[in-house]
Amino acid sequence: MTGKGLTWTAAHLRSAASPEDVRTAIAEAAGQLAESAVPAATALSLLEEIALDCASLRADLRAATRVREVLLASVAHDLRNPLNTFAMSAGLLRDDLEGPDFDRTRALSLLTRMDRASTRMQALIEDLLEASRVEGGGVEITRRPEQAAVVARAAVAKAKQLCADKGASLEEGAIEEDALVEVDKPRTVEALVKLVTVALRTTGDGGAIRVGVERHDADVLFTIRAIAPRGATGLAPHDESRGGLAFLIGRGLVAAQGGQLLSESTQEGPRMVAAFPAKS
Repeated sequence: MTGKGLTWTAAHLRSAASPEDVRTAIAEAAGQLAESAVPAATALSLLEEIALDCASLRADLRAATRVREVLLASVAHDLRNPLNTFAMSAGLLRDDLEGPDFDRTRALSLLTRMDRASTRMQALIEDLLEASRVEGGGVEITRRPEQAAVVARAAVAKAKQLCADKGASLEEGAIEEDALVEVDKPRTVEALVKLVTVALRTTGDGGAIRVGVERHDADVLFTIRAIAPRGATGLAPHDESRGGLAFLIGRGLVAAQGGQLLSESTQEGPRMVAAFPAKS
């Protein structure tokens, strides 16, 4: 077997899609082994390349498995509250219907809670599909030069009611007006709103979220800071495992545009930073 023949075999082993393909390539190589000798260095070099490819594939598989585990944990975490609300309300309604004194007003209140819970679960299903698309690289991204201040203020406007519904306020922090980034504006706004949702889990009722934009070296930083309610001693740092689908979508949309999502603790509270290369 010549070095060229061994290279051909190695190429077929790399592209093999089934065990049968592997056996076929090996059988063809074995049939040529007696025809000519192959230098050991050549054989070892090609074996090294194949082994490195296998190691890379195993690393990719571990990463994909980790993403799947985080996704499943996020779904379980996010669905637990609305499912519990729905089940508890259904149980109370059943008790009322079976009891001697039926309270129509209370029944309507319970049905409203169930309706809200089912709406929330539907939204979570949509988030699950979006998270799957983002993690699988199936989201279309169209990047254009944008003013970071405009993007940040669009996210603030979109998330304001969301914060109000949770009893928190949403504030504009320091925003550098002349910072430019090359991003998909709607997708970046969506990412920032999802990250505000994550920050709301830290602040709770009476807290605040502050969104800002700053330049740092060659990057533009979109910052989402969680601020504790007045009188509170402080906030726990952001925990990725409790970020849910909102965190996965936000992080994925940032990464899909060449950005990076960072979390840090500051004296004012936990802060998430979506960093994008500055556009000159």
